[in-house]
Amino acid sequence: MKYPLQTIGLNASADVESNRLLVTGDSNTVAQAAGSTKFILGVSGDVAAETGDACDVHTVGIVPVEYGGTVTKDAPLTSDTQGRAVVATTNGAHIVGYALEAGGEGDVGSVDIQKGQLVVAA
Repeated sequence: MKYPLQTIGLNASADVESNRLLVTGDSNTVAQAAGSTKFILGVSGDVAAETGDACDVHTVGIVPVEYGGTVTKDAPLTSDTQGRAVVATTNGAHIVGYALEAGGEGDVGSVDIQKGQLVVAA
């Protein structure tokens, strides 16, 4: 599914693959996320971007995202070390949103972007 409601363009501070989670870089740039410790700005568009090139960043809506492991429907999603979406389980992990479909590593599923931090009940 793809229903982006807001897409912005920022330059890539390093190579960005399509459908990956993104974080802000230096000087109004974006980079692929590399874990759950930084705020996740959004998801890259369908076209990869090389260093210095413009990169579409979906910040609101329902968009495709590549999974980095087994994902269940409705799971909160954060980033693995390659910017792929994985299930968030750690308290305080930054999340991009929630999975709208199940899938496995390498699958492209859909995420409903609802940025925040995961709170795990004690």
